[in-house]
Amino acid sequence: MGASSRLRTYQYLPNLEAEGVEVSVAPLFNDGYLNELYSGEGISWINVLRCYFKRLVHLLEASRYDCVVVE
Repeated sequence: MGASSRLRTYQYLPNLEAEGVEVSVAPLFNDGYLNELYSGEGISWINVLRCYFKRLVHLLEASRYDCVVVE
């Protein structure tokens, strides 16, 4: 849902995959966070903590990839 990801990253994924590059995407914040943010009703800090925990897990698994791109 994040506009910056759509413009800077996601539009290139089909081309990379067509060239045989295996791509995994792991956004920092989930769609629930973005829905809360854009609604103007406030965000759930429990959800934010959950997102950061998932990011920590992804960082610990990063060594299994040949290349990691952070946007």
